[in-house]
Amino acid sequence: MSARSLLIINSLDIEYGRIQGIPSNERLCLCCNQNLVETEFHFIFICSKYNDIRNKYQLNYPWPNVIKFISIMKSTRIIYQLKIAKYVKE
Repeated sequence: MSARSLLIINSLDIEYGRIQGIPSNERLCLCCNQNLVETEFHFIFICSKYNDIRNKYQLNYPWPNVIKFISIMKSTRIIYQLKIAKYVKE
């Protein structure tokens, strides 16, 4: 287990950078070249590195937005919970 994973459960740069004292606008995703902050929203809906996995679990939305993200993350429907869980695990 790396030092990074020992510090936090969510190892996205938005959280890792907070612990390291990096300004939030500089916590960019290192997995893609989109020059975007690596947030949970970016990881679930945007990052091009995960397009194949996103397709596999049918998490592609033509116009992803924060409202859709919140809706899916708060959903009590087992289908959404399973999709997200499998996506994150993979």
